[in-house]
Amino acid sequence: MKTLILILCCLSFIDLSAQNWYTLDVSNYFGSCNCSFTSNPDYPTKRFKINPYTNEVWMAKGAVMSVIRTNGILDTFQSQNMNIPFDTYPFLDFAFTDEAVYVARSYRGYYEYKNNVWTNYLSSCQTNTISEDKDTLFLTSIENLNYKIINDNESQVIENAFARKLISKNGNLWGNVGSSSLSKYSGTAFQYYHPDTSILLSNKSYDFKFSPNNDSFYVAGNLGISVALGNKFIDSICPFSSSNMPSNPSIIEFEIDKNENIWALFGNKLDSLTSIGFYNSSNRTWEQYYDRLNSPIDFSQKLTIELDTLGNLWVAERKKLHILENTEVLSWLSLKESTYDFEINSYPNPFENQLIVSINSNSEIKTIQLIDLKGKEIKTEYTFENNKILINTTDFDKGIYFFKINEFSEMIRVVKI
Repeated sequence: MKTLILILCCLSFIDLSAQNWYTLDVSNYFGSCNCSFTSNPDYPTKRFKINPYTNEVWMAKGAVMSVIRTNGILDTFQSQNMNIPFDTYPFLDFAFTDEAVYVARSYRGYYEYKNNVWTNYLSSCQTNTISEDKDTLFLTSIENLNYKIINDNESQVIENAFARKLISKNGNLWGNVGSSSLSKYSGTAFQYYHPDTSILLSNKSYDFKFSPNNDSFYVAGNLGISVALGNKFIDSICPFSSSNMPSNPSIIEFEIDKNENIWALFGNKLDSLTSIGFYNSSNRTWEQYYDRLNSPIDFSQKLTIELDTLGNLWVAERKKLHILENTEVLSWLSLKESTYDFEINSYPNPFENQLIVSINSNSEIKTIQLIDLKGKEIKTEYTFENNKILINTTDFDKGIYFFKINEFSEMIRVVKI
Protein backbone atom coordinates (compact mmCIF):
# COMPACT_ATOMS: atom_id res chain seq x y z
CA MET A 1 0.00 0.00 0.00
CA LYS A 2 1.07 3.56 -0.66
CA THR A 3 -0.34 6.86 0.47
CA LEU A 4 -1.87 9.25 -2.02
CA ILE A 5 -1.34 12.85 -0.92
CA LEU A 6 -3.50 15.66 -2.17
CA ILE A 7 -1.73 18.82 -3.25
CA LEU A 8 -3.39 21.85 -1.66
CA CYS A 9 -4.24 24.55 -4.16
CA CYS A 10 -6.73 27.21 -5.09
CA LEU A 11 -8.95 26.71 -8.13
CA SER A 12 -9.77 30.38 -8.54
CA PHE A 13 -8.96 31.90 -11.93
CA ILE A 14 -8.00 28.54 -13.47
CA ASP A 15 -9.08 27.48 -16.94
CA LEU A 16 -9.16 23.68 -17.02
CA SER A 17 -9.86 23.49 -20.74
CA ALA A 18 -7.67 21.52 -23.13
CA GLN A 19 -4.21 22.91 -23.72
CA ASN A 20 -1.24 22.13 -25.90
CA TRP A 21 1.84 22.35 -23.72
CA TYR A 22 5.21 21.08 -24.89
CA THR A 23 8.06 20.58 -22.45
CA LEU A 24 11.71 20.20 -23.36
CA ASP A 25 13.93 18.71 -20.70
CA VAL A 26 17.14 20.33 -21.84
CA SER A 27 19.34 17.95 -19.86
CA ASN A 28 17.90 15.07 -21.89
CA TYR A 29 17.60 16.70 -25.30
CA PHE A 30 20.17 19.44 -25.48
CA GLY A 31 22.87 18.35 -23.06
CA SER A 32 24.75 21.58 -22.49
CA CYS A 33 21.76 23.86 -23.12
CA ASN A 34 21.53 26.75 -20.68
CA CYS A 35 18.23 28.16 -19.48
CA SER A 36 18.04 30.92 -16.95
CA PHE A 37 15.68 33.60 -15.76
CA THR A 38 15.38 37.26 -14.87
CA SER A 39 17.95 37.46 -12.09
CA ASN A 40 16.50 40.21 -9.92
CA PRO A 41 14.10 43.12 -10.54
CA ASP A 42 16.67 45.41 -8.94
CA TYR A 43 19.23 44.25 -11.54
CA PRO A 44 16.84 43.36 -14.38
CA THR A 45 19.03 41.29 -16.66
CA LYS A 46 17.31 38.62 -18.74
CA ARG A 47 19.25 35.57 -19.89
CA PHE A 48 16.49 34.03 -22.00
CA LYS A 49 15.24 35.89 -25.08
CA ILE A 50 13.83 35.10 -28.52
CA ASN A 51 15.22 36.96 -31.53
CA PRO A 52 12.19 38.72 -33.13
CA TYR A 53 13.91 38.77 -36.51
CA THR A 54 14.80 35.06 -36.75
CA ASN A 55 12.74 33.30 -34.03
CA GLU A 56 15.93 31.77 -32.61
CA VAL A 57 15.93 31.11 -28.86
CA TRP A 58 18.95 32.50 -27.00
CA MET A 59 19.92 31.48 -23.46
CA ALA A 60 22.84 32.05 -21.11
CA LYS A 61 24.08 30.60 -17.88
CA GLY A 62 27.39 31.70 -16.44
CA ALA A 63 30.05 32.10 -19.12
CA VAL A 64 28.21 29.88 -21.65
CA MET A 65 25.52 30.78 -24.21
CA SER A 66 23.22 28.52 -26.21
CA VAL A 67 20.94 29.18 -29.16
CA ILE A 68 18.19 26.93 -30.51
CA ARG A 69 18.07 27.46 -34.26
CA THR A 70 14.79 27.48 -36.17
CA ASN A 71 15.32 23.82 -37.13
CA GLY A 72 15.72 22.79 -33.47
CA ILE A 73 19.51 22.38 -33.66
CA LEU A 74 21.41 23.71 -30.66
CA ASP A 75 24.64 25.72 -30.88
CA THR A 76 26.68 26.57 -27.81
CA PHE A 77 29.16 29.44 -27.45
CA GLN A 78 31.94 29.87 -24.92
CA SER A 79 35.52 31.10 -24.89
CA GLN A 80 36.90 28.33 -27.14
CA ASN A 81 34.63 28.95 -30.15
CA MET A 82 34.23 32.69 -29.56
CA ASN A 83 38.01 33.18 -29.77
CA ILE A 84 38.07 35.15 -26.53
CA PRO A 85 40.17 34.71 -23.35
CA PHE A 86 38.65 32.37 -20.79
CA ASP A 87 37.13 33.91 -17.67
CA THR A 88 34.10 33.25 -15.49
CA TYR A 89 32.24 36.53 -15.90
CA PRO A 90 28.62 35.69 -16.81
CA PHE A 91 26.62 36.67 -19.87
CA LEU A 92 23.65 38.66 -18.61
CA ASP A 93 21.32 40.03 -21.29
CA PHE A 94 20.51 39.94 -25.01
CA ALA A 95 19.51 42.48 -27.66
CA PHE A 96 18.78 42.01 -31.37
CA THR A 97 18.83 43.98 -34.59
CA ASP A 98 18.03 42.75 -38.08
CA GLU A 99 21.75 42.21 -38.67
CA ALA A 100 23.27 41.07 -35.37
CA VAL A 101 22.87 39.58 -31.91
CA TYR A 102 24.26 41.46 -28.91
CA VAL A 103 24.97 40.07 -25.47
CA ALA A 104 25.97 41.99 -22.35
CA ARG A 105 28.62 40.47 -20.11
CA SER A 106 29.51 41.41 -16.57
CA TYR A 107 32.78 43.40 -16.43
CA ARG A 108 33.34 42.75 -20.13
CA GLY A 109 31.13 45.24 -21.97
CA TYR A 110 29.18 43.58 -24.72
CA TYR A 111 29.69 41.20 -27.64
CA GLU A 112 28.37 41.48 -31.18
CA TYR A 113 27.57 38.34 -33.19
CA LYS A 114 27.51 39.28 -36.85
CA ASN A 115 28.24 37.14 -39.91
CA ASN A 116 29.14 34.26 -37.53
CA VAL A 117 31.90 36.32 -35.89
CA TRP A 118 32.01 37.51 -32.25
CA THR A 119 33.48 40.95 -31.49
CA ASN A 120 33.93 42.53 -28.04
CA TYR A 121 33.28 46.24 -27.33
CA LEU A 122 33.68 48.38 -24.19
CA SER A 123 35.59 45.48 -22.67
CA SER A 124 36.23 47.19 -19.34
CA CYS A 125 32.60 48.23 -18.74
CA GLN A 126 30.81 46.63 -15.77
CA THR A 127 27.76 45.88 -17.89
CA ASN A 128 24.31 45.13 -16.51
CA THR A 129 21.65 45.24 -19.28
CA ILE A 130 21.50 45.84 -23.01
CA SER A 131 18.56 46.89 -25.23
CA GLU A 132 17.99 48.12 -28.76
CA ASP A 133 16.00 50.74 -30.68
CA LYS A 134 16.32 49.88 -34.36
CA ASP A 135 20.08 50.21 -35.01
CA THR A 136 20.92 51.88 -31.66
CA LEU A 137 21.93 50.05 -28.47
CA PHE A 138 21.54 51.18 -24.88
CA LEU A 139 23.88 49.75 -22.27
CA THR A 140 23.58 50.08 -18.49
CA SER A 141 26.42 49.58 -16.05
CA ILE A 142 26.49 48.88 -12.33
CA GLU A 143 28.88 51.86 -12.18
CA ASN A 144 25.93 54.12 -13.14
CA LEU A 145 27.83 55.03 -16.30
CA ASN A 146 25.38 54.22 -19.07
CA TYR A 147 25.94 54.30 -22.82
CA LYS A 148 24.21 54.90 -26.11
CA ILE A 149 25.85 52.86 -28.86
CA ILE A 150 25.53 54.35 -32.33
CA ASN A 151 27.24 54.39 -35.73
CA ASP A 152 28.90 50.96 -35.89
CA ASN A 153 29.49 50.61 -32.14
CA GLU A 154 30.63 54.16 -31.50
CA SER A 155 29.62 54.87 -27.89
CA GLN A 156 28.61 57.98 -26.00
CA VAL A 157 27.81 58.36 -22.31
CA ILE A 158 24.20 59.23 -21.46
CA GLU A 159 24.57 62.08 -18.98
CA ASN A 160 22.75 61.71 -15.62
CA ALA A 161 21.35 58.34 -16.71
CA PHE A 162 21.53 56.49 -13.40
CA ALA A 163 19.48 53.50 -14.49
CA ARG A 164 19.61 49.74 -14.04
CA LYS A 165 17.62 49.21 -17.23
CA LEU A 166 17.01 51.40 -20.29
CA ILE A 167 14.60 50.87 -23.17
CA SER A 168 13.88 53.16 -26.10
CA LYS A 169 11.52 53.39 -29.05
CA ASN A 170 11.46 56.16 -31.64
CA GLY A 171 13.49 58.37 -29.33
CA ASN A 172 11.36 57.79 -26.22
CA LEU A 173 13.85 56.58 -23.59
CA TRP A 174 12.68 55.16 -20.26
CA GLY A 175 14.66 53.72 -17.37
CA ASN A 176 14.51 52.71 -13.75
CA VAL A 177 16.76 52.31 -10.74
CA GLY A 178 16.09 48.88 -9.35
CA SER A 179 12.42 47.94 -9.31
CA SER A 180 11.30 51.50 -8.54
CA SER A 181 11.96 55.12 -9.55
CA LEU A 182 10.58 54.87 -13.06
CA SER A 183 11.77 57.78 -15.21
CA LYS A 184 11.81 59.17 -18.75
CA TYR A 185 14.91 60.72 -20.26
CA SER A 186 14.39 64.24 -21.61
CA GLY A 187 17.73 64.58 -23.37
CA THR A 188 19.69 66.03 -20.48
CA ALA A 189 18.16 64.37 -17.41
CA PHE A 190 15.48 61.95 -16.28
CA GLN A 191 11.97 63.02 -15.27
CA TYR A 192 10.80 60.78 -12.42
CA TYR A 193 7.26 59.41 -12.17
CA HIS A 194 5.41 58.52 -8.97
CA PRO A 195 1.80 57.45 -8.22
CA ASP A 196 1.14 60.74 -6.43
CA THR A 197 2.10 62.84 -9.47
CA SER A 198 0.61 60.73 -12.29
CA ILE A 199 -1.77 57.81 -12.76
CA LEU A 200 1.12 55.38 -12.58
CA LEU A 201 -0.43 52.59 -10.48
CA SER A 202 2.42 51.98 -8.05
CA ASN A 203 6.03 52.84 -7.32
CA LYS A 204 7.13 49.41 -8.51
CA SER A 205 8.36 48.74 -12.04
CA TYR A 206 9.17 45.05 -12.13
CA ASP A 207 9.00 44.99 -15.93
CA PHE A 208 8.40 47.63 -18.60
CA LYS A 209 8.38 47.65 -22.38
CA PHE A 210 6.89 49.24 -25.48
CA SER A 211 4.09 47.74 -27.51
CA PRO A 212 5.42 46.00 -30.64
CA ASN A 213 2.71 47.81 -32.64
CA ASN A 214 2.95 51.45 -31.52
CA ASP A 215 4.61 53.82 -29.04
CA SER A 216 2.45 52.80 -26.06
CA PHE A 217 4.61 52.15 -22.99
CA TYR A 218 3.59 49.49 -20.42
CA VAL A 219 4.80 49.21 -16.82
CA ALA A 220 4.09 46.21 -14.56
CA GLY A 221 4.03 46.58 -10.79
CA ASN A 222 2.36 45.26 -7.68
CA LEU A 223 -1.06 46.72 -8.62
CA GLY A 224 -1.22 45.69 -12.28
CA ILE A 225 -0.05 47.40 -15.47
CA SER A 226 0.13 51.14 -16.23
CA VAL A 227 0.06 52.45 -19.80
CA ALA A 228 1.69 55.67 -21.00
CA LEU A 229 1.83 57.49 -24.31
CA GLY A 230 4.58 60.05 -24.66
CA ASN A 231 5.03 61.76 -21.30
CA LYS A 232 1.66 60.87 -19.80
CA PHE A 233 0.15 57.77 -18.24
CA ILE A 234 -3.29 57.44 -19.76
CA ASP A 235 -4.62 53.98 -18.89
CA SER A 236 -4.19 50.98 -16.59
CA ILE A 237 -4.93 47.26 -16.44
CA CYS A 238 -5.91 46.40 -12.88
CA PRO A 239 -8.80 44.70 -11.01
CA PHE A 240 -10.88 47.89 -11.32
CA SER A 241 -10.41 48.33 -15.06
CA SER A 242 -10.40 44.72 -16.29
CA SER A 243 -12.45 41.59 -15.68
CA ASN A 244 -11.35 38.39 -13.94
CA MET A 245 -8.01 39.72 -12.69
CA PRO A 246 -6.65 38.18 -9.45
CA SER A 247 -7.23 40.12 -6.24
CA ASN A 248 -3.44 40.07 -5.87
CA PRO A 249 -2.54 41.65 -9.23
CA SER A 250 1.23 41.89 -8.82
CA ILE A 251 2.90 41.22 -12.19
CA ILE A 252 6.60 40.36 -12.27
CA GLU A 253 6.98 40.08 -16.04
CA PHE A 254 4.82 40.35 -19.17
CA GLU A 255 4.86 40.08 -22.96
CA ILE A 256 2.65 41.83 -25.55
CA ASP A 257 1.55 40.04 -28.72
CA LYS A 258 0.85 41.48 -32.15
CA ASN A 259 -2.82 42.03 -31.25
CA GLU A 260 -1.95 44.05 -28.14
CA ASN A 261 -2.95 41.16 -25.88
CA ILE A 262 -0.79 40.44 -22.82
CA TRP A 263 0.74 37.36 -21.23
CA ALA A 264 1.64 38.11 -17.60
CA LEU A 265 3.60 36.27 -14.92
CA PHE A 266 1.85 36.82 -11.58
CA GLY A 267 3.54 36.60 -8.18
CA ASN A 268 4.71 38.51 -5.15
CA LYS A 269 8.35 38.22 -6.14
CA LEU A 270 10.59 36.09 -8.34
CA ASP A 271 10.73 33.20 -5.88
CA SER A 272 7.01 33.39 -5.08
CA LEU A 273 5.27 33.03 -8.46
CA THR A 274 1.67 31.85 -8.74
CA SER A 275 0.37 31.75 -12.33
CA ILE A 276 0.54 32.97 -15.91
CA GLY A 277 -2.48 34.87 -17.23
CA PHE A 278 -3.68 35.93 -20.68
CA TYR A 279 -5.33 39.34 -21.11
CA ASN A 280 -7.59 39.97 -24.11
CA SER A 281 -7.29 43.68 -24.85
CA SER A 282 -10.37 43.76 -27.08
CA ASN A 283 -12.74 43.04 -24.17
CA ARG A 284 -10.38 43.94 -21.29
CA THR A 285 -10.77 40.48 -19.79
CA TRP A 286 -8.27 38.01 -18.33
CA GLU A 287 -9.40 34.90 -20.18
CA GLN A 288 -6.86 32.19 -19.33
CA TYR A 289 -4.78 31.25 -16.32
CA TYR A 290 -2.17 28.54 -16.00
CA ASP A 291 -0.68 27.38 -12.71
CA ARG A 292 0.82 24.18 -11.32
CA LEU A 293 -2.52 22.34 -11.74
CA ASN A 294 -3.15 22.82 -15.45
CA SER A 295 0.37 23.33 -16.81
CA PRO A 296 3.74 21.55 -16.63
CA ILE A 297 5.37 24.57 -14.95
CA ASP A 298 6.99 24.41 -11.52
CA PHE A 299 6.06 27.80 -10.08
CA SER A 300 8.39 27.31 -7.12
CA GLN A 301 11.26 27.97 -9.54
CA LYS A 302 12.42 31.33 -10.85
CA LEU A 303 10.82 31.72 -14.27
CA THR A 304 10.88 34.03 -17.26
CA ILE A 305 8.57 34.21 -20.29
CA GLU A 306 8.88 35.08 -23.99
CA LEU A 307 6.64 35.10 -27.08
CA ASP A 308 8.01 33.83 -30.37
CA THR A 309 7.10 35.24 -33.78
CA LEU A 310 4.33 32.64 -34.19
CA GLY A 311 2.61 33.72 -30.97
CA ASN A 312 3.67 30.69 -28.90
CA LEU A 313 4.38 31.31 -25.21
CA TRP A 314 7.76 30.12 -23.89
CA VAL A 315 8.52 29.65 -20.19
CA ALA A 316 12.13 29.08 -19.07
CA GLU A 317 12.47 27.07 -15.87
CA ARG A 318 16.13 26.33 -15.17
CA LYS A 319 16.62 23.00 -17.00
CA LYS A 320 13.23 22.94 -18.72
CA LEU A 321 11.57 24.91 -21.47
CA HIS A 322 7.76 24.89 -21.61
CA ILE A 323 5.99 26.02 -24.78
CA LEU A 324 2.25 26.74 -25.00
CA GLU A 325 1.11 26.38 -28.59
CA ASN A 326 -0.95 29.25 -29.91
CA THR A 327 -1.80 28.86 -33.59
CA GLU A 328 1.27 27.28 -35.14
CA VAL A 329 3.84 25.32 -33.19
CA LEU A 330 7.43 24.92 -34.33
CA SER A 331 7.78 21.81 -36.50
CA TRP A 332 10.74 20.34 -34.61
CA LEU A 333 9.05 20.44 -31.19
CA SER A 334 7.11 17.22 -31.70
CA LEU A 335 10.40 15.38 -32.27
CA LYS A 336 11.89 16.53 -28.97
CA GLU A 337 8.85 16.94 -26.75
CA SER A 338 9.24 15.28 -23.36
CA THR A 339 5.75 15.67 -21.91
CA TYR A 340 2.13 14.66 -22.34
CA ASP A 341 3.12 11.17 -23.36
CA PHE A 342 0.42 9.69 -21.12
CA GLU A 343 -2.84 8.18 -22.22
CA ILE A 344 -4.94 8.18 -19.05
CA ASN A 345 -8.37 6.70 -18.47
CA SER A 346 -10.29 6.61 -15.20
CA TYR A 347 -13.28 4.41 -14.40
CA PRO A 348 -15.87 4.03 -13.18
CA ASN A 349 -16.77 7.68 -13.40
CA PRO A 350 -18.81 8.46 -11.37
CA PHE A 351 -17.19 6.12 -8.81
CA GLU A 352 -18.14 4.84 -5.36
CA ASN A 353 -15.62 2.86 -3.25
CA GLN A 354 -12.82 2.51 -5.77
CA LEU A 355 -11.39 4.57 -8.62
CA ILE A 356 -9.28 2.80 -11.24
CA VAL A 357 -6.81 4.78 -13.33
CA SER A 358 -5.32 3.01 -16.35
CA ILE A 359 -2.15 4.39 -17.93
CA ASN A 360 -0.70 3.68 -21.35
CA SER A 361 2.80 5.10 -21.16
CA ASN A 362 6.44 4.12 -21.18
CA SER A 363 7.24 6.94 -18.76
CA GLU A 364 7.87 6.35 -15.09
CA ILE A 365 5.02 7.20 -12.72
CA LYS A 366 6.67 9.57 -10.26
CA THR A 367 3.80 11.34 -8.50
CA ILE A 368 0.03 11.14 -8.19
CA GLN A 369 -1.85 14.21 -7.02
CA LEU A 370 -5.49 14.45 -5.96
CA ILE A 371 -7.56 17.42 -4.80
CA ASP A 372 -11.21 18.08 -4.06
CA LEU A 373 -13.20 21.01 -5.38
CA LYS A 374 -12.44 23.11 -2.28
CA GLY A 375 -8.70 22.48 -2.41
CA LYS A 376 -8.76 20.27 0.69
CA GLU A 377 -5.82 17.93 1.25
CA ILE A 378 -6.70 14.23 0.99
CA LYS A 379 -4.78 11.13 1.97
CA THR A 380 -5.86 7.67 0.87
CA GLU A 381 -4.48 4.25 0.02
CA TYR A 382 -3.72 2.95 -3.46
CA THR A 383 -2.05 0.03 -5.18
CA PHE A 384 -0.34 -0.19 -8.57
CA GLU A 385 -0.98 -3.24 -10.75
CA ASN A 386 -0.23 -3.72 -14.47
CA ASN A 387 -0.28 -0.03 -15.39
CA LYS A 388 -3.41 0.47 -13.31
CA ILE A 389 -3.69 2.51 -10.14
CA LEU A 390 -6.38 1.23 -7.76
CA ILE A 391 -7.44 4.03 -5.41
CA ASN A 392 -9.45 3.29 -2.27
CA THR A 393 -12.19 5.94 -2.18
CA THR A 394 -14.35 4.48 0.61
CA ASP A 395 -13.82 7.49 2.87
CA PHE A 396 -14.28 10.10 0.14
CA ASP A 397 -17.17 12.53 0.48
CA LYS A 398 -19.52 12.78 -2.46
CA GLY A 399 -18.47 15.45 -4.92
CA ILE A 400 -16.03 16.48 -7.66
CA TYR A 401 -12.30 15.67 -7.56
CA PHE A 402 -9.30 16.31 -9.78
CA PHE A 403 -6.18 14.17 -10.17
CA LYS A 404 -3.03 14.25 -12.27
CA ILE A 405 -0.14 11.85 -12.98
CA ASN A 406 3.33 13.38 -12.68
CA GLU A 407 3.77 17.12 -12.59
CA PHE A 408 3.16 17.70 -16.28
CA SER A 409 -0.04 15.78 -17.07
CA GLU A 410 -3.38 17.53 -17.42
CA MET A 411 -5.95 17.51 -14.59
CA ILE A 412 -8.60 14.78 -14.82
CA ARG A 413 -12.10 15.45 -13.42
CA VAL A 414 -13.90 12.62 -11.60
CA VAL A 415 -17.05 12.42 -9.45
CA LYS A 416 -17.83 10.44 -6.25
CA ILE A 417 -21.48 9.39 -5.83
